[in-house]
Amino acid sequence: LEDGQVFLRPYEPLTRLEAIAMLNNTIKPRVVSVTTPDYTDMYLVPEWGISYIQNMTAYGLLQGYDDNALRPFAKITRAQAAEMIHQTMKYNEAHPEVKEELENEMDKKMEY
Repeated sequence: LEDGQVFLRPYEPLTRLEAIAMLNNTIKPRVVSVTTPDYTDMYLVPEWGISYIQNMTAYGLLQGYDDNALRPFAKITRAQAAEMIHQTMKYNEAHPEVKEELENEMDKKMEY
């Protein structure tokens, strides 16, 4: 969002934080975590991204690097994106009600 406008930027690489936000918005956690993870660079996460990091860490879908850094603005690789998607798919399999809610929500939007 810039100057009140939304830009998709489809050909730009994603940052880890942007990918984490997308996964959070896909899952739409029913319980929002209030526990701030102890990543060594958590101070770099802007306010808008903190809840995404909290949720995805609490739900077991996000881990830091070997040095316990999050690196929120690092560009993600295809391997990292694939791992995030894989973990999300595993989560969805374990929680079929999430998929059902998303499908119902999409059906409602398609009616308009």
